[in-house]
Amino acid sequence: MDLKPFIYRCALALLIGFATFTTINFYRAEKPFFIRLRQKKRVHYKIQKIKKHQSGICAQLAGEKSLLTFRLSFQNDDIIHVQINDSDCTRYVVQDVVTLHSKILDSRDLSMEENNNTLYIECMHFIITIVCDDFEMNIYRNGKQILSVNSQKLLLMEEGEPHVGASADFLFNAAIRAYGLPQHAEKLTLRPTGNKFYRLYNTDRFAYSSADCFQSLYGAVPLVYAHGSDQTTGLLWLNSSETFVGIDYTKIGVNSTFFSESGAIDFYVLSGPTFEDCVKQNSQLTGGVPLPPLFALGYHQSRFSYMSQEDVVEVSNEFDQHNFPLDSLWLDIDCTDDKKYFTWNPTTYPDPTSLFDLLNRKKRQAVVIIDPHIKVDQDSALYKTLKEEDFLIKNSDNTTFTAKCWPGVSTWLDFFNPKVRQFYAELHNEFLAARNLHVWNDMNEPALFETPENSMPKDVVHHGNRKHRDVHNLYGFYHSLATYNGLMSRQNLRPFSLTRSHFAGSQRFAAVWTGDNTATWQHLRISIPMCLTASLAGFSLCGADVGGFVKHPNDELLQRWYQLGAWLPFFRGHSNRNTPRREPYLYSKEVQQRIRRSLQQRYRHLLHWYTLFWQHQMTLEPVVRPLIYQYPHDHNVYDLDTQFLVGEDILVCPVTNCKQEQIDIYLPGGQHQIWYYVKQLGVDKYKGVGHVNMFVDMDTVPVFYRGGSIIPVVENPVKSSAFLQDYPITLYIFCDKQGNSTGMLYCDDRKTYNYKKGEYIHVRFNLTKNEISNTQIKRNSRYQKPITVGSINLYGCGLKVEGACLKVNNSAIENTITVAKRNCYVQLSDINVNVKENFIITLLDK
Repeated sequence: MDLKPFIYRCALALLIGFATFTTINFYRAEKPFFIRLRQKKRVHYKIQKIKKHQSGICAQLAGEKSLLTFRLSFQNDDIIHVQINDSDCTRYVVQDVVTLHSKILDSRDLSMEENNNTLYIECMHFIITIVCDDFEMNIYRNGKQILSVNSQKLLLMEEGEPHVGASADFLFNAAIRAYGLPQHAEKLTLRPTGNKFYRLYNTDRFAYSSADCFQSLYGAVPLVYAHGSDQTTGLLWLNSSETFVGIDYTKIGVNSTFFSESGAIDFYVLSGPTFEDCVKQNSQLTGGVPLPPLFALGYHQSRFSYMSQEDVVEVSNEFDQHNFPLDSLWLDIDCTDDKKYFTWNPTTYPDPTSLFDLLNRKKRQAVVIIDPHIKVDQDSALYKTLKEEDFLIKNSDNTTFTAKCWPGVSTWLDFFNPKVRQFYAELHNEFLAARNLHVWNDMNEPALFETPENSMPKDVVHHGNRKHRDVHNLYGFYHSLATYNGLMSRQNLRPFSLTRSHFAGSQRFAAVWTGDNTATWQHLRISIPMCLTASLAGFSLCGADVGGFVKHPNDELLQRWYQLGAWLPFFRGHSNRNTPRREPYLYSKEVQQRIRRSLQQRYRHLLHWYTLFWQHQMTLEPVVRPLIYQYPHDHNVYDLDTQFLVGEDILVCPVTNCKQEQIDIYLPGGQHQIWYYVKQLGVDKYKGVGHVNMFVDMDTVPVFYRGGSIIPVVENPVKSSAFLQDYPITLYIFCDKQGNSTGMLYCDDRKTYNYKKGEYIHVRFNLTKNEISNTQIKRNSRYQKPITVGSINLYGCGLKVEGACLKVNNSAIENTITVAKRNCYVQLSDINVNVKENFIITLLDK
């Protein structure tokens, strides 16, 4: 009898039990620094020796025993930066996250005056007052107070080792809701914390609770938005040590308090004034998501693990035979040689080149996992090189840090060393020779086995003699950066990678997901606000494992998860090794058909998704959005996170409860806004006047299109996103109350950087009165491949359309357009015009 599988399952169960135990008991024995900071005697700081610098002011903050440096800068016209450090600036300051340089001010831009113990600073549309003898800072934008700093006197910089914590309090004046702080299993609106604060500490949380919103998960983004009826203000607390955040709702605004174990006080004020402005200002600071290759927006199939390359080939073939679209297959750790990354299992993956060649012929991709731990193996050339070059994390006694992880005894790359990042990037050169092979970074919180919370001890030492406690939440950030640089070495190929651990700014390098979720209805529901919060923080390429990673969903839950997953940016089915296989083709024909429809719905809209990511790159607007982002003055949407917007034109209201027969839907926008629900036998029109109750069955996916929008779709079924270019597009035109509509299409080669050389096409479509036309946003486009409008579906048109005439470049074309009146809409077919040509289609009324 082979006892290995049994022993493995027992060991895995113990690890799961240990992780669960530490999660449950965390608040029973709170971290000492958190208790200490909350109980410390308040320090009354005095600001002195104030002077101007090129971007703002600098000064000293004098405490009872300490002397601190204070620096205030204007990052741009809307963002204020404040940094407080020790007098010798020895506290750790986060690097590489903020990409926006401070604004260089003219001497006349900033005025400063001290009067009655108060310093008055005026710059652009800001007035900042600072109480000098007992430090308190108040920020006004256009005469309206938006933030008070240290009004509760909780600002504290501890003195001397080991007491190096830092805290500060912020009052967002007149705010009534707070959002942000990913990653937590939390609803969209942050709840008042009382004595149990939100924890930010990147941690491996296998099968995390969907009910404990305060527990830390895989990502830590210390960002809060505070929203009121006429002002939204944001705050980014740039500290990478373990941090707790309190939220308190009061009559005068929202109080937020940050407690960090170490590091400087370093924060950015996003002054809005609108919710949209704040979200964009955060992305101006930390960067947007680069335009991904198109396949990244398709469907991904994964499992822990596909145990052989024959297994991978079989899955790919079965997707084809059952007519399921698929863009990539994912390879977990069992594809490696004895859990050594950058290697292949010689028995089960003996010829990976042939595997990638086969997938490439099918126009599919592969994604391979690469974790940051390295097996301690004296026969490994990689391990020996890392030791010789001093590229590994150290203990406090300067020995190499080791612990147990998937390969057994392991050590960890020190990504804080730029030379390590360069070396690591170069490791990808040969390993990623196949251009359809991409990377998944997991276990990079970093995660260990048999340690408290499966995490790295805080006294281990990184490059620059920095303790791990200072930089913990940045480890995954630098791992992603090194991977991104490695992927960039492949000439003219846009990178794609996925990371589990993340910090502010990680969106520049990788997609993220909600981690090791569970096959429950609760996890299905919570994935919506988790992804919406991530999107507001800049992580537009976010998703949740369809079906749940842990345990096995029943048929109803799995189908509902695919129906939701098709409308989140990152769309991956994934499952744990001890669950039954759940590839879509393994289910009954009825279940297969519903999953197939969800997948096809995703691919039908894939060019629209791609256009939205292009717009995100240009405007920094999130791709998926809570309704409050688009309708910030509608109090009915302040806490609404059961439905969401894709761009501004598609409203998704997924069914997320077991055996649900009715769903309450909120349609925003008022009586002048029309929403269209396209169903199999026609279309229903609704005004945006509030709640609508809809009966649902297993085939119902409540998705609404905004009147006034034009959505480009490809209606032909495809095997992967690469086949979309072979088919014409159909324009779905949804008329507003005046009978007008507009929409956009962006296209390039969908995988390289040639678009930066002008090889793309960007087109606006318009319906005005009785004319449908296009406008080239990008003139003189060098993009050569034709994109043909084959047909148009016209919804809500007030005309009795009997015919249509076509002009191309001002020349009339012999009328070949066929007009058919369908159930509740008009279809124009046989158009066949290239979107690069200027065309006008005139609708002939009866």
